[in-house]
Amino acid sequence: MKICLIIGAACLFASFPCLAEDPDYGDDISTAEVIAPGTGEIYGTLTPSGDNDWFKFSSPGNTLYRISLDSTENNYKYMEIFFVDALGTSVRQTSGGIYAGSLTRDVFLEPAEDVCIRIYGSEGNYSVEAAALGTYPEDSYSDDCSSPTMIALDTLIEGTITHFDPILQLPADEDWFEFEAEQMHRYQILLGDADNRNMNFWLYYEDCDPVNMSGTSKTIVSLNGENYKIKVAGGQYEKGEYYNLQVTDLGIMQDDYPNFSDQAFEITPGPDLTEGSIDYNQDLNPDLDWFKFTPQAETLYRISLISRNNGGYKYLHVAQENDYGELVSHFFTAAYNKMETYDVFIEKNNTVYFEVYGHGYLGDYSIGAEILEAFPEDSYSDDCETANEIIAGAPPTDGTINRSDPVNSIPLDTDWFKFETQRLHKYEIVLTRSDYSNVNFKLYDNDCSLLQNTVYNYATIVSLYDGFYKINVFGDDSKIGEYYNLSVIDLGLEQDEYGNTFEDAAEFSQLDGTPQAGEINYSANFNTDWDVIKFLAPMTGNYTLGFENLSGAGYMYLQLYEEESAGVYNYKLGSSDYKGGSATVVHPYLTEGNYYYIKIYGELGPYEIYVESPEPRCGDLNHPHPVGDANEDCVVDMLDIAEMAGNWLTDNRPAD
Repeated sequence: MKICLIIGAACLFASFPCLAEDPDYGDDISTAEVIAPGTGEIYGTLTPSGDNDWFKFSSPGNTLYRISLDSTENNYKYMEIFFVDALGTSVRQTSGGIYAGSLTRDVFLEPAEDVCIRIYGSEGNYSVEAAALGTYPEDSYSDDCSSPTMIALDTLIEGTITHFDPILQLPADEDWFEFEAEQMHRYQILLGDADNRNMNFWLYYEDCDPVNMSGTSKTIVSLNGENYKIKVAGGQYEKGEYYNLQVTDLGIMQDDYPNFSDQAFEITPGPDLTEGSIDYNQDLNPDLDWFKFTPQAETLYRISLISRNNGGYKYLHVAQENDYGELVSHFFTAAYNKMETYDVFIEKNNTVYFEVYGHGYLGDYSIGAEILEAFPEDSYSDDCETANEIIAGAPPTDGTINRSDPVNSIPLDTDWFKFETQRLHKYEIVLTRSDYSNVNFKLYDNDCSLLQNTVYNYATIVSLYDGFYKINVFGDDSKIGEYYNLSVIDLGLEQDEYGNTFEDAAEFSQLDGTPQAGEINYSANFNTDWDVIKFLAPMTGNYTLGFENLSGAGYMYLQLYEEESAGVYNYKLGSSDYKGGSATVVHPYLTEGNYYYIKIYGELGPYEIYVESPEPRCGDLNHPHPVGDANEDCVVDMLDIAEMAGNWLTDNRPAD
């Protein structure tokens, strides 16, 4: 087995002559200076000409070496360590650099090869030393989880991982250990190794199921005195892997409350809080405190969590048993150095569990639950056609959404309401829900047609008619319980100079390019102000539509529709105008005798619009024929006189 060590130094020769090296060590791996490990320091000098100093020694194999570089110069020097096999193939194992001081690297070599050392860097003096720390033949530790090697606590053990042998098809070695633990004792697992390694350990339970935890340093607590197993392994292509392993008993951990849900501490709901502490933290089995209480069904509780004495974050996990005794997680929350409260509706009287933990933070906390009010299951309609009426301006309506019951074919609860409106009045719909619920509503027309497929817990609507709108309140089957209250508030009458629908469209007064003023007066989640204006095309041709946003805020939009038949409107074109710019102008081609509708919407504020029909503009309702235009060709000339003269020569005497 051979190990090669390379040491080099860059020579700074721009401003001063290079120093002569004495002694002069080899400048490359083939001329490396042969040294003997354990014979003390070897002194050298790097000259300012890109100098490299190489050293080497042979290793019998399975040996751990410590190689050191020292320099008192205030500049950088570097060391690289190579292993060289019998064919002369070199593989770098590790490297490092120093700015004065010392650098140490431990390398383990399994086969009998050469070790080569390269020293390089800035000019000046240095020393290098190699020493064997020990020989470690292939160990006899177990390779199987089912029969691991038992190790004593607080005792350092040393081992090696035999590298992968592709010729003999031998896989990389792995070593298995087990240690005996005591209940609530804390243990530290430390893995040390050489610098040319790729070592880690993996933690397993007694039954060889993985803990999903690995590394070189971990702390764990054995909650019930269960043993743990450790697998040590490395990289299959390494030249040699030495390690040392130690499991240290750090002593018993004090704990005020149980770490398991089946041992949860019973608390009584009320104004008094239960005080506790997160006492310890580590990588596996940090302190968890479990509590439980039996709730009153269909009741709103206030759950309180306080992180006290600047203890950082404290986390709360709330769960409840289902009808089969299984624990179902419902929500997580946290408090940071203060009190947090959550008003949570609990539908069923199955046991509720609190899990409090620190997630890295230790210290004191308080936890509790207090009854606020009971809300028995409501009897509101589950059907749109028979919706319960609520009055705008009346006190909020309380309700609950009960979960489904698949066994008895009962679906998730839903509640229907209706409220009466006045035309162009704006209404505010407010739904307040319990914490960690998911109650929302959708809005429907009086005929039960959905107005918008959007979920709300707050919305505004402007009524387009005198009549009813309907509200569908629904929830989430995964929640621990869902309480809400619902209110409708009349915000008053909105002003509007033009109709909001095609049916209510106002007639455009002039088609000669005269501007007509309008304004977008109000906004809402439903039925934001639209202005719809219509006109009858007096002739076929290209028209001019001008539109200017005078609001001083954002965009306004224009859309043009053509009435194909009664109640059927086809979109023709759209345009927009941004505040402060010139008017937007479009030139649609329109057909004589058809009605056209202009819809305007966007930012609140005033606008102007005009329509100019093609030339000649006469003979329609807005542009009568000139006086004397007897033949109605829009021009007064001799043809009109002839037309009138023809009538003068008519014999209108009575017949005999």
